[in-house]
Amino acid sequence: MIDHFFTRDFILHAKQLNATQHDFLVYNEGIAGKKFIEPADNVWFHRYGSSAFNAIIKRVKRNYTHVYVHWLSFEACDVVLRLPAETKVGSFYWGNDFVEPLYEFKERVFEPETLRYYLTHKGASPIKWRNNPRLKYALNPRWLFNTAVNKLSGSYGRNRLLEKKKKAIARLDYFLFFNPFDLEWVNEKTPTKARLVKFFYPAGYGEITQQRSVRESSAPKVLIGNAASPTLNHLDVIQALSNAQLPPNVEFVLPLSYGDAAYGNYVAAKAKESLKGTVNVLTEYMPREQYFGILDTLTSAVFDIKRSQGLGNVNALLWLGKRVFMHPDCPAYKFYKHEGYAIHAIDEAYSNTALLALSLTEKEANNNREKLQAQFSDEVGMSYLKDILEFKNV
Repeated sequence: MIDHFFTRDFILHAKQLNATQHDFLVYNEGIAGKKFIEPADNVWFHRYGSSAFNAIIKRVKRNYTHVYVHWLSFEACDVVLRLPAETKVGSFYWGNDFVEPLYEFKERVFEPETLRYYLTHKGASPIKWRNNPRLKYALNPRWLFNTAVNKLSGSYGRNRLLEKKKKAIARLDYFLFFNPFDLEWVNEKTPTKARLVKFFYPAGYGEITQQRSVRESSAPKVLIGNAASPTLNHLDVIQALSNAQLPPNVEFVLPLSYGDAAYGNYVAAKAKESLKGTVNVLTEYMPREQYFGILDTLTSAVFDIKRSQGLGNVNALLWLGKRVFMHPDCPAYKFYKHEGYAIHAIDEAYSNTALLALSLTEKEANNNREKLQAQFSDEVGMSYLKDILEFKNV
């Protein structure tokens, strides 16, 4: 497990279910201090690769029948591939961990504008042949050799990491998530024999379920994404909305308090420069109930995601009666549509911008709440966890 508030809550919920036959190994990749999880009798906290960490892995290989992974990092992939063939392995699906190294999945997760940003700032950019001062060194043999070595080593390193990730995903027995469309999405690029076992992390619905009616806003207020993550494709949303006829007095809210800080700064500047309306950038962490209070003031939200992410936000918005727009290729969008939720494809936000100013009708909101209560309540989530911990479905 990684040191994260999701895994902290997972351990707390497991203890509520008296999961005494389970142990939890939390690791840091470096020597950073503990942030969310503290050691306990059955909670070990060690630096990855340390002698203590490796000793526990040897014990796991000898004595444990099941291993569950929270965040399939490259370090976790190493552990998975060292386990005996008879050990059953499941991975709780986060999303971003299944598309690393990101460069190898860039066409699957990025829209054109964000892909251009990524190639320029994060990935391997195409060579600019015109007005490129660096090309004056092209006849220098040392420059040619060093460039070739850097390109080949980078490509070789990414390929090795991709193969490691593919092998680990192929090794999985269980894909722990609620959405079968996500398993299909994973299978397209990284085939696996894993079987879907239903699970979801708690999303704090206790703070939002008291809000029972659709709250009308005095002016259009639109959320764009939920984090400073390039896979939310903010730049493509900003470009599309900057070219659209927007409702008057519109306000845009961009939560950018966690994720890639450099990307977040770039998105904030681009939004303020391009969008016609007020731009409110959230850069500070805040308590969950305070954040849900901000969501409650919205009329709509736009998530240009091609892989599932930010679904705690999406579910909260649907409960609060907000109109949500998502990329139709996203597995989460396919799930919501298949289950009959009131939700929109992202192109509708651009072709009919008047929808941005409208919350859901009371009928649509009640429909969404009924489905959310049936599929994502705390009781349902704990029952999924109980079955996993008692090996009923695994």
